[in-house]
Amino acid sequence: MRILLDSNLILRSAQPKHSMYLPATQAMEELLEQGNELVYVPQVCYEFWSVATRPQSDNGLGLSPQQAEDELHRISTLFTFLNDPSNLYDAWLQS
Repeated sequence: MRILLDSNLILRSAQPKHSMYLPATQAMEELLEQGNELVYVPQVCYEFWSVATRPQSDNGLGLSPQQAEDELHRISTLFTFLNDPSNLYDAWLQS
């Protein structure tokens, strides 16, 4: 089964010192062990980037753009990326 990862899981997996790091990473590992395919979409990347590069004083991770890019690359090696179709916005407006 495909399971869409929420940006909060991705964010917590990038913060080893966060109290939710272990539950987040364990949940993803368990889902993978059960044979699920963990996927993420562009929206998750946008949200991750926004929080990851925001200063810690503003409830962000305080990562540099290069660090955030490196983390997104790491994520791309672990999970399946599902890109939005080019007509997604128009299709959504028409529904």
